[in-house]
Amino acid sequence: MNVWSERLAGFKDSPETIKRVLECLPLDPPTLPQFLELCRHAYVAPKHLMLDRTMTEEEYEQGRQQISKILDDLKQKMSMNSKPKKEQQDGSENV
Repeated sequence: MNVWSERLAGFKDSPETIKRVLECLPLDPPTLPQFLELCRHAYVAPKHLMLDRTMTEEEYEQGRQQISKILDDLKQKMSMNSKPKKEQQDGSENV
């Protein structure tokens, strides 16, 4: 039984999914892989993960601009970190 609880833990935020599957079980009891497949097909997204409202196009654009700025900043930092090390004062290269 512990194996079942571990594998079904992925549906802990959606008990409605497990309830729907249990209400429609076939005559022969399913194996764990079969039950998991039934759960995947009957998945019901939890209400607390859904947005309460839709975003405006202006809000989407602001979000895209913020993401673009963050990406540009990261690229700049990464390019600064990837520059080759300077040669030592005596002319030999760093190893």
